[in-house]
This record gives sequence, C-alpha cells and structure tokens, in this order.
Amino acid sequence: NILVTTDYIESFDDTIAYLKQFDMGLAIYVPTFEDKYVGDNLVNMGLSSGKFSQYMKAGLPTITSRVGLYETLNNQYNFGFTVNTTDELRSVLSSNIEYKTLQKNALRLFDEKLDPTSSLQKYIQENLN
Repeated sequence: NILVTTDYIESFDDTIAYLKQFDMGLAIYVPTFEDKYVGDNLVNMGLSSGKFSQYMKAGLPTITSRVGLYETLNNQYNFGFTVNTTDELRSVLSSNIEYKTLQKNALRLFDEKLDPTSSLQKYIQENLN
C-alpha cells in the first residue's frame, strides 16, 4: 500500500517518530530547465535536501530520483533505490526489499555524512585545534 500524506507535524522534534511508522520514504525531484532556479538546483540537490536528511535520520529506506548526488550515495551506502521512470518505481515496489539492511544503511549515511553535530565537531577538530 502507498500512502501519500500532507499531515502537519506540530514540532520538529516529532518528525523522526512520525517517519518511523513508515516502511519507505519517497524523495523524487524532477528538474525542469525552464528557468534558472529550478533546473540546476534540482540536478545538484543531494545533501541539501532536508526531507532526505530526515528520512536518513529516521532510518527510513528511501526511493530517490537518479539526479545529483543520490545515485552516488546509494552506491556507497545502499540506503534504498534510485529511479528515473515510473516503470523503475513499479519494479522497486514489487521487489523483495531487505528493509532491515536498508534501515541500518540509512542510519549510517546520516551518521557519516548528514548529522550536523558530527560534521561540526569534525570541522572544529580539523580546523580550530
């Protein structure tokens, strides 16, 4: 079953608990090159996506567009799937998915690349000591 929701979450702190109730996240970005603001920004999107970062923090396996950094990150961390077409999405959703493995990998990606606390501590250690 696929649930698409626009639920409002009262506080930022409740986001992770909310996301943990789902099996998989969807972060699909489709660049259009009709104006300078949408096309290049979406092609280069990756670590700057707040939604993607929250999915990883929750350990939520995620299906992303095959744009920008997502394919590279998925090749490194195996957090979920990257797709370009609805046929690929359909194929992923009908496959046997190893949720536990993908959950662990998503959490590892967050810890190693996305956690702002870790990144800040690493920067301080490397540059201010």
